[in-house]
Amino acid sequence: MLMRKFTQFLLFTIILGLLASVYTSRRFPADFPPQLGTTFDDNLRLNHRDYLNSEQPRMVIMGDSTLRDSVNFAQLSQLLGFEAYEIAIPGSGSAMWYLMLKNNIITADHKPDHVVIFTRETMLTTPEYRVDGHIFLTMDEYAAADEPLVQELSYIQQYTPLERLAENRLPLYAQRQDVRDIFKYRIETTLPVRFACGVGCVQNALDTIFLAEVDTEAVREAQERSENYLWGLDKQLFQRQLNRSYLPEFERMTRENDIQLILVEMKIFRSPPSTTTSLLREVYLHDLRNYCAENDILFISFADDPRLTEGLFPDGFHLAEEAIPMFTDMLAEELIWVIED
Repeated sequence: MLMRKFTQFLLFTIILGLLASVYTSRRFPADFPPQLGTTFDDNLRLNHRDYLNSEQPRMVIMGDSTLRDSVNFAQLSQLLGFEAYEIAIPGSGSAMWYLMLKNNIITADHKPDHVVIFTRETMLTTPEYRVDGHIFLTMDEYAAADEPLVQELSYIQQYTPLERLAENRLPLYAQRQDVRDIFKYRIETTLPVRFACGVGCVQNALDTIFLAEVDTEAVREAQERSENYLWGLDKQLFQRQLNRSYLPEFERMTRENDIQLILVEMKIFRSPPSTTTSLLREVYLHDLRNYCAENDILFISFADDPRLTEGLFPDGFHLAEEAIPMFTDMLAEELIWVIED
C-alpha cells in the first residue's frame, strides 16, 4: 500500500512538472535552452567615473563593509597628503570589485595612481562569493549588458552537471525567476482586489508573516556560515583558484593603465574550522604573497597585527567606532611606507 501511494505521488509529480514546463515554455516564449548564467540590463552607472574625472583623487580604495567600518577617509587623506576615495559596498565581493574597476575606474579620463582592495581570507580567489541576493542588484547597476567573464567565473563555472541539465532541459527550472515574478505580481495586485485590502495592507501582512525582530546572535551565526564558505578546502588552493578568479584581471587592468595595485588583508576574529584548514591557509598566503611579488602588487596584511585586539571587534568582523581613528593611522603608515619604498 505504501509503495503504491508513493508510486502514485511520483507519477503525479512528474505529470504536474511536465504540464508546468509546457505552460512555462508557452507563457514565456523565450529562446530555449536559455543562455547559462544570469542577465544584466544595459543601464550602466558611472557615478564613480564621473567623480574621478571631476575631483581627480590619487587613490581609490575598494572593499565591503569591513572597509566602510574601519577607515575615516577624511583623516586618511590628510595623513597621506592627497585624496583617498572610498568605494565601500557592503556585501560585495571580487565580482563587484572587478566590475567597478573595469567599468568605472579604468574608463575614467583621470586614472588614480593607486587602487587599493580590502580583502580577507580567500575572497580574492572565490569569484562566486557574494554575487546573488541583494548584492546582485548593485552588480547589475555597474555591469554592462555583456559581461562574459563575470558570467563564466561567477555563475556558469559554479553549475553542477545536474544544474546544467536542468537549465537545458526543464523550462520550469530555467525560467523559475519569471514564474516567481508572476506569483509576486499576483500577490501584490490580485489579493488587494479580492479581499479589499490595499497594497499597504498586503505588504503589512507579508511583513508580519516573514519578518521578525533582528536577532543579533542569528545575524552573527549567518555571517559565520557565509564566511565559512571561504574556508572550504578547495578555496584554500591558491594555484587551483587563481585562473578561476578575477585576480589576474585586477593585475592586468591596473598594470596596463599604469595604476599601482595594493592589496590590504583585514583582520577578523574567527578560528579556522580545522587544523588542516589552518595549515592550508598558511600555504595559501605564501602563494598569494609570491604572486604579488612576481607581479609588482603591493601586499599589506593586518591579519596578525597585535594592536588589533579582539575587544576592538564587537561582532568579530567589524571594528568598533572608537577604534577607527587608530586603524586609520595604522593604514596610513603602511600605505606611505609601501608607496615610498
